[in-house]
Amino acid sequence: MRNRQLLFVLRTGLFAAALGFLLSAWPPHPTRAQEADAPSGLEAGTEVTLDDALRSAFEHHPDLRAAYALVDEARGRLVGAKSYPFNPTFTAMAGPRTGVVEKTTDLAFVLNQRVQIAGQRPRSKRAAEIGVTAEQARWERAARLLAARVHVTFINAVAARQLLEITNADVELTRRLQSFAERRLDRGAATQLEVNLASIEFGRSQGRFQLAEGTQRAAQTELAQAMAVDPVTPPVPRGDLDLPQASIPPLDELAISARENRADLEAFREFERRSEAQLRLARSQGAPDIIARGFWRREGPETIVGGGGVIAIPIFQHNQGPIAQTKASVSRTRAERESAELAVAQEISATYARYLAASATAERLQQTVLGSLQQNLDLLQKAFEAGKTTWPEVLIIRRSLIDARRELVSAQAEARRAWIQLQLAAGQMPVPQLTQERSR
Repeated sequence: MRNRQLLFVLRTGLFAAALGFLLSAWPPHPTRAQEADAPSGLEAGTEVTLDDALRSAFEHHPDLRAAYALVDEARGRLVGAKSYPFNPTFTAMAGPRTGVVEKTTDLAFVLNQRVQIAGQRPRSKRAAEIGVTAEQARWERAARLLAARVHVTFINAVAARQLLEITNADVELTRRLQSFAERRLDRGAATQLEVNLASIEFGRSQGRFQLAEGTQRAAQTELAQAMAVDPVTPPVPRGDLDLPQASIPPLDELAISARENRADLEAFREFERRSEAQLRLARSQGAPDIIARGFWRREGPETIVGGGGVIAIPIFQHNQGPIAQTKASVSRTRAERESAELAVAQEISATYARYLAASATAERLQQTVLGSLQQNLDLLQKAFEAGKTTWPEVLIIRRSLIDARRELVSAQAEARRAWIQLQLAAGQMPVPQLTQERSR
């Protein structure tokens, strides 16, 4: 009876020790992640500067959070790669033995541990580290794309506002000309045809004003979407369309800058390196692992302690499928990287030519479009009222003044957009300081 009690205590202690070991090795339950900040809101008609727009976008835009979540996912895979992939297994067995003299209980405890012997773990860790670097480069590219998007939508909204102001000035001029034509008709100094033409021009200018209002509203909603604010109450941009003052480097220097600084090219290179690391990992995984085994066993009055090992013989399966797949992945990522490099070279050349043409056009128009639009329109009205110009001449001069001012605004906006696209293509698009700090 005493022997049985001792055996019961021994079995209970061993099982408790094994259970405690397993529970201590079990990973803790992950804490719930903090919820992302909700998009910010603005009151209707709130004026914003370009810096305000960039700050709002980089604090609230979900695209940037989604890109950074991919970095966190890659870091999670790195945590898994650093952890040993196999837990030990513990086996306990017990059974009665019926002898000639007395009954006893046989006990057996076996501890198994699978061991990698071909360097799979460091190779897996290296592939995961490269994956983190690649995702960080992709996130940096997403940040630069978002910055360029905010710049472009802000420029479009400013241009739409200025075009609306020009159209509004045209409406006011045609309204005054119509009123003057009606007064001339009452005095017998004008014909009904002149009044009809003035009414037609007034109606056409009102229609253009309504279209310009719709264009401005659409541009403001696009800016609101880029800022991650409610498009129902879009902001009003505050700023001008001044041409960039920085000097443009030569095309060959921009091409070198793109190859060295483009985050998307860096991501392609890192993904190619990761696929090569995964190929080395797949080849190492074709080697068999060893299962180390230690046991303690008691059979009747005899106690046996020993150990051993098990190893597979790789005759039929040595990871052929994953090796073939990762070979194809290496070829694919290399081709994608080469294709991206060709696309970047073409983008640099095309954007460079587009910026030179747009900036030259804007500068020439700035030199030739003299005086403010309102001043020129007032002079035109006075000349017409003083009888120094005829009605057909008024129509031609008015249209020339309006078109020239619109062309100037469009050329300035195109030059600003081309400058932003050139910076983005060359990998020189600036991002807010908060993004740089988070990337570090």
